Amino acid sequence: MQCTRNVVTVLHPTKESNPVSDISFFQRYSGSENHATNNTMLMLRHVQQHSFARFERILADLIGDENAPRIGLRFAQQEKVGTAIPDAVIEQEPFHFYVESKAGGAPLDPGQLANHMREIAGKHGKNEAFLMGLSRDPWPGGEGMSDAVAETGVRFLSKTYGELLDVVQGICAGHEDLDAIVEDYGDFLGNLGLLPSHERTMVAFPCGNTAQDNVETGVYYQPDYRNRKQDRARILGVYRDKCISHIGRLAAVAVCRTEDGRLLVEKEELGTLSEARRGAILDAIDRGRPVYGDFAAEPHRFYVVDRFERADFVKDSKGGMAGHRYFDLKDLTGRPVDAQTPIEDIAARLKRETF
Repeated sequence: MQCTRNVVTVLHPTKESNPVSDISFFQRYSGSENHATNNTMLMLRHVQQHSFARFERILADLIGDENAPRIGLRFAQQEKVGTAIPDAVIEQEPFHFYVESKAGGAPLDPGQLANHMREIAGKHGKNEAFLMGLSRDPWPGGEGMSDAVAETGVRFLSKTYGELLDVVQGICAGHEDLDAIVEDYGDFLGNLGLLPSHERTMVAFPCGNTAQDNVETGVYYQPDYRNRKQDRARILGVYRDKCISHIGRLAAVAVCRTEDGRLLVEKEELGTLSEARRGAILDAIDRGRPVYGDFAAEPHRFYVVDRFERADFVKDSKGGMAGHRYFDLKDLTGRPVDAQTPIEDIAARLKRETF
């Protein structure tokens, strides 16, 4: 890495260190206990309005049943009804999906949930009905819940906000009209502290032809109008060809651009840019020019790690990874992960896992 080139730091003392993106789909400033619920429903409604098929897949994934009830109208021909065979039918299945959500770290209340289930059953009878308990932390279960399910026929499922976000991100990835909405919803949840600690969360980026350069320089970059990833994750993964090959812990994040061969640092957002890290950014820019041209003439956010470790975390599920994706490393490895966990230990654990 070359560390002797000209570097200029441009300070903007009037800018906030943790700004909300210029355009937010979800309101940030509210003390209402229903705020998270409201924005969760808004996000799901956005998905439903853009794609019934994706919305159905989200519900099927949450319910854990590929044959979950269909949403919307069904069209069929020559379908037997008793002894008759009408020419066609247009119908809509009865389907009721209720949500009980908790803000902050409040746990779900088994008594409240059981009462909800009795009321839901009283209203809808034996129609398909579901109740999802939504909370920040995994719910260990509650006494009497199985009795309530047997009594009412209402299917119950408990999910964390992080699990819901993972499902929606996985199904909506690559859908241009939805990516920004889902990412903004994730940032909203992160700002409320409803997602796992950023110290145990990894963000993996599809790196394509620059993957080797990213690994060798220890730098990944994006245009600065993209949402900040360090607010949700402190581990960075390099993805290519159905594998997160390397991971590293973020040491610095900064918005920079180049002018007349100089690196202009507009904003340091995490850590500090040592001479070695500035040199790594310049090296990454040089290597990226054959692929992206003079991309750094416009401000980009540079994510810098001091070293990458080989992880070989393989994607064995169908398809590639169309966009960046977040991973809760504790859930993946079954062991605690924090800021003191050596990155080589995390990488060694991931070698034994798939996603």
